[in-house]
Amino acid sequence: MDKPRNLLGHEALSQETGRKRKRMKRALPSLLIGFAIPFLMEAGAAEEKFEGKGLRATMRSEASTIAPGQTFIVALTLSHHPGYHSYWKNPGTVGMPTGIIWELPQGFEAGELIWQIPERSKMFKYDVYGYETNATLLTEIKAPRNLTQDSIVLKAKASWMACNDSSCNPGYHTFELKLPVSEKTAWARGTRELVKAARARLPKPIPALQATASAKGNKIRLQIEGKPIQALQEKEGLYFFSMLNHYKIDPEQKIRLKKGILTVTLSKTDYAPDKIDRVKGILRFPVEISGKDSSFALIETKLD
Repeated sequence: MDKPRNLLGHEALSQETGRKRKRMKRALPSLLIGFAIPFLMEAGAAEEKFEGKGLRATMRSEASTIAPGQTFIVALTLSHHPGYHSYWKNPGTVGMPTGIIWELPQGFEAGELIWQIPERSKMFKYDVYGYETNATLLTEIKAPRNLTQDSIVLKAKASWMACNDSSCNPGYHTFELKLPVSEKTAWARGTRELVKAARARLPKPIPALQATASAKGNKIRLQIEGKPIQALQEKEGLYFFSMLNHYKIDPEQKIRLKKGILTVTLSKTDYAPDKIDRVKGILRFPVEISGKDSSFALIETKLD
């Protein structure tokens, strides 16, 4: 018996739908590859990750290709596992600061490690300076003008110490970033945003602040004054992070706020050099001191 006309139409429609589905399945991998290529090109060899005990270390270049004479940033991000911390440039009595030894092609130059603002942490009974949250440390790399290679490899031997309440784990890894050379530098958008955010967290000198420092015995007295200090009503939240590992890290820093002058008293460690000629560090404010300035001020002065 012949099938009714409406069922024949339904069958034809089903066959056509099936053929379209097959064509879509064949096309889907190509579509996915097309969408993925920009992301693969951006990450590519301009990024490498290493999973260590206590943290994950990721090195990224903000430039995905470099032109001769270009200056660019390479960022090392330390993502800490819960309960772990790494150390700042001045770790305190215990701990090892993160370090990078560069192996660069001829003519390339690397600047000093640029440190993010530190946090206070604990290692056993000791107070230390470091990072418990993610920390991004920056290095400025300058390419030579006579760059003739098709591509270059940046090698960075990174070292760190990841600690929790009961143990410390030294970590080491040699990162290798292979970057093509081009007439015009191409930027990795995601990494550039990361670098921009890291720069925003760097301490900056604030011209409105004036500092002096004097020594008496094993004590250093740092005095800071200026409009931002005069605006403070109380000393709660103020703290001075010394960049030099010459002073004890006191749980409760000796701070006095009187008549618009902030006085911080620092105690020398037993291993401090006999002669100290400068005081350098970061002053943390409890609130932002203006609409644009950070709550952290870079302080540096001669020691009288």
